Amino acid sequence: MRNAANQCTFPYCLSLIVITFAFSSPRKNMAGETNWEKPTAADFCSNDTKEIEEAYQLGGAAGFARILQEHNERWKTVPLNIAVIGQSGVGKSSYINCSRNITAEDEEGAQVDIVECTEEVRSYAHPDNALLLYWDCPGVGTPKFPRGTYLEKIGFKRYDFYLLLSSSRFTDDDQWLAAEIGKLGKRFFYVRTQSGVDVFKQRTSHPRSTVGQSDDEILQKVRKDIVTKLELKDAEQDNIFLIDSYQPAKFDFCKLQDTLLTALPDLKREAFLYSLSPMGMLSKKILQKKVDALRGRIWKMALASGVVGLLPIPGISTAFDIGMVIAEGRFYQQQLGLDQQSLTSTAQTHKVDVTLLEETVALSIPGVITKDFVFFLSKELATETAGQAMEELLKFIPFLGSLVVAPLSYVLTRRTLLAVLDKMETAAHNVIDICVNKAHQQALEETREDCENLRNKKPAI
Repeated sequence: MRNAANQCTFPYCLSLIVITFAFSSPRKNMAGETNWEKPTAADFCSNDTKEIEEAYQLGGAAGFARILQEHNERWKTVPLNIAVIGQSGVGKSSYINCSRNITAEDEEGAQVDIVECTEEVRSYAHPDNALLLYWDCPGVGTPKFPRGTYLEKIGFKRYDFYLLLSSSRFTDDDQWLAAEIGKLGKRFFYVRTQSGVDVFKQRTSHPRSTVGQSDDEILQKVRKDIVTKLELKDAEQDNIFLIDSYQPAKFDFCKLQDTLLTALPDLKREAFLYSLSPMGMLSKKILQKKVDALRGRIWKMALASGVVGLLPIPGISTAFDIGMVIAEGRFYQQQLGLDQQSLTSTAQTHKVDVTLLEETVALSIPGVITKDFVFFLSKELATETAGQAMEELLKFIPFLGSLVVAPLSYVLTRRTLLAVLDKMETAAHNVIDICVNKAHQQALEETREDCENLRNKKPAI
């Protein structure tokens, strides 16, 4: 009897919710672009949906909701391996730490020493995803890692792509390795590190000719030298990135991470995206991609809420919705860099007063910084109170209750999660604006100081 009822109710519930969504209004992101977080036809015709239906038939509404939530967490089950290759001292550890949003002082941090000697392959897991591994690989061409056995020794088959790092010139060994990686059909990228040092040296040695030049203009010579040395074709020049791991908001650091993101298949792309810090790079592009991904999760969470609403147990739907929204909201908070730990790190990285960032976030999301976060979400849920009360009453009405509760719960949960995410998106944009303005002010002050020093410098006799 139970399975027969489930088989009858499932297609009704699913189709009614889809119809409800069809009459919903499209969303617009901060850039003014229309964005639908709706499920597509492919979502409802795929093997995933068959799995969801089977879970519903076997476990009822609870099994259905569980599978939907598990699908939102599938990215945590996908391994992702990134090879970071280079000679000792080129900045591999610094890049690995920066990509994981930590420093060498943290327990999981890769050690950054003045005298470095990478003698073996070692992996470093991302603190938020144990299956995302950065592998510190020694450079090719040393006595211990000659060309003949290099690929086998570093376990070349395990990596999704390769980053070839150098702080000066790329060598013939680097070119050989790039060619071998290309033969495997894998992606590789040339990464010139310590670009901040390069800019400083150039400005110090050529103080007059570099006044008024941007950092990117100064680094054009470095980029051209790399292209000439490696004899790269036009299409291959997109694989060159000039970065500084101590200044991730400058140079090509964000461009590199975005390129890696684009090169990955769907689930691995999602796993990598959720590991990136838009605040560290002050990247609204990465921020927008995260917001879009988070918005894409909402329909499944709302659908789970709708199906739990079918359970004829007063109070269970309300408890489920509140618990789910709180958990999902905390995930949004962490992903957009609005939790206390992330704000503190952002303030330290970009030399901004953390209190200013906290106050800015509080303007959009009251209480998000403290334990009052739960009360903030509860306030968002307060708009549902009347609807939830109606849900509970309808459960006592045979058949009619089931017809109304599922889509009602779906709509209410969806609207609440969208409201929470919209507020957090606004707060994240405001934090980035503050940090960018601070960086611009600092750059202007440095330019004024350089000009003043040139005026006061006496000409040589």
